[in-house]
Amino acid sequence: FFENAIAAILIAIGFQPLQKWLTQATDKYLFKAEYNPQEVQSELSQQLGQALDIREAAQALVMTIKSKVKLTRTALLTFITEEGKTTVKDVVQDGYPDQSYLLLPPENIVIQQLMNQKSMIDTEFLRREAQALRLEDPRLPAYNAILIELDRLGASVAIPLVVNQAVIGVFLVGQKMSGDLFSKNEIQFLNIAASQTTNAIEKSRF
Repeated sequence: FFENAIAAILIAIGFQPLQKWLTQATDKYLFKAEYNPQEVQSELSQQLGQALDIREAAQALVMTIKSKVKLTRTALLTFITEEGKTTVKDVVQDGYPDQSYLLLPPENIVIQQLMNQKSMIDTEFLRREAQALRLEDPRLPAYNAILIELDRLGASVAIPLVVNQAVIGVFLVGQKMSGDLFSKNEIQFLNIAASQTTNAIEKSRF
């Protein structure tokens, strides 16, 4: 009885870590992204060409990329600027539990960073940069705050949609279901997809 009790306790203690490991290993195998970027771009271009308004263009990007690249979530936030303040006008998402979760205020640090820098934020790259900084470096608090907010939003990559030096929206890209990191080629592919959608949104405005 004593030996059985000890075995039962060890099994109970080890079950959760083992289950977690098996889940990660299974997800990595099942959700390994195998896609042709050119084919996905072609499919996205076709859908964007048929989009009649901004929301349809946003849905084409969000759903196509999430499905083909096998991501946990994606979202496209479009902005409106009034009296010098930029706020989220509309949200199209796939994979988030609640759309209101993405209605970010103008002072949101990720929005501010994208508006000022007008360049993509890659959390893995930013995390490595932050780790390389000295503790007294004035950039470190801002870097850490951006990383915390992107983690809260479940975003691995944030890509601004820029038209005539104005940021009209942001494309949030979640993690891969496999748990793999994005390669440089995939980051480039995501930027191209966001650029295609930016052009479609501008056309739909007219």
